[in-house]
Amino acid sequence: MKKFVWRLQRLLDIKTRQEELLRTELIALTEQVAAVRAEILMHKISIRSKLAQMRTIEAAERLEQQRHFMQFAHVLDARIKSLNEKMTQLEEQRKELIRRLMDVRKERKSLEKLREKARTEYQKESNQMEQKSTDETNSTAFARKLIMPQEHAALMEQSV
Repeated sequence: MKKFVWRLQRLLDIKTRQEELLRTELIALTEQVAAVRAEILMHKISIRSKLAQMRTIEAAERLEQQRHFMQFAHVLDARIKSLNEKMTQLEEQRKELIRRLMDVRKERKSLEKLREKARTEYQKESNQMEQKSTDETNSTAFARKLIMPQEHAALMEQSV
């Protein structure tokens, strides 16, 4: 009996590989988003700690540090704003990647269903062919059994 060969197997293999690659990309992108979030959080924590530190300083010194801090606060705010924009872009890319991953997964599952249906059909046809072959063999054996006693009797009559 010949082996089951599905003609769309290469396409299924390609879709499976695409899904793996997209999943890897998604993981990398998710890690980037987490890193940007952590960086934003670190900037916010540093601002809060600097402000908390200034509250503990005496008024005369605090004024000078507050003025100095305010000169650079807009730089930190701009950095946080740019990181938020970057995170928004990464989130959009991530959503698009998830959509593409879901499309590829849907295609892969459809192909797997088609392969399973083809395999079932192949098994059915194979079983039918095997049954047909068995029936033919049994019919031949039965016919031989019927013919053999008659031939044997005819040979006995000739020899007497």
